[in-house]
Amino acid sequence: MRCTVRLMAYDVMNELRWSGPLRRGDRSAEVRRLQEWLLVNRAVKKLALDGDFGPGTEGAVKSFQAMVGVEPTGVADENTLGLLTAPMRAALQPLVVAPGTSLGEACALYAESLLPLGIREIVPNLGPYVRWLMRGMEGTEWPWCAGAMRQVVHHGCAAVNLREPPFAQSVGCARLARNAQAAGRFLKGKTLGPRNLRGALFVIPQPSGRDWFHTGIVLGDHDEEDFVRTAEGNTNLAGSAEGTDFLLGKRRRAKMDYLLLDA
Repeated sequence: MRCTVRLMAYDVMNELRWSGPLRRGDRSAEVRRLQEWLLVNRAVKKLALDGDFGPGTEGAVKSFQAMVGVEPTGVADENTLGLLTAPMRAALQPLVVAPGTSLGEACALYAESLLPLGIREIVPNLGPYVRWLMRGMEGTEWPWCAGAMRQVVHHGCAAVNLREPPFAQSVGCARLARNAQAAGRFLKGKTLGPRNLRGALFVIPQPSGRDWFHTGIVLGDHDEEDFVRTAEGNTNLAGSAEGTDFLLGKRRRAKMDYLLLDA
């Protein structure tokens, strides 16, 4: 993953704004965005992202409407568009935590709240969730696992009224790890004894040991000894570092390094 980038200006609300109902015969950037949301919600497996509201898009709208229990008209009206984008709206809501909650705990709680929302890409590193987590960047060269953690830490900081995280966030895994090292918040997994790691970010070292290629957050110990439960983006059920979803995972403690949000 790239580790040095200048993130573009981006307004996530553009993913959620619509000028009006969309129906067959329409052609616009909004129709293309509708097509993305239909794919994100798995209304269909395949759909051209061409901005043309043809029979394929109409059928996908009907499929989604039937899936969520509304009349399958094939018109993407306000209610349908709201249902398509409801998970992202939920993800954008402020996190409320009890007084005294630590940053790491707040971040773990927010990550857990994201797991049931169906956050995923539609093709490699593309789609509304990728743009949100990567501040407008998308495409094959923009894996989004660190972008997901940047958003988790951003939400956690807001919840505990912390203006800045203890080390600078990045959309690149290597830069994220080095920032934690510079701030004295880095622990090597191979030398780590038993301790509660909930709320710590993890990074997976390259085989060379000189860099890192994937990141997520620890949610706690796993029932299986020497493993931890994680939440991570751009992964899959097999634990790939180039997957499709934001998922609950399981990883071996000693195979990762840790970036401590709490001292």
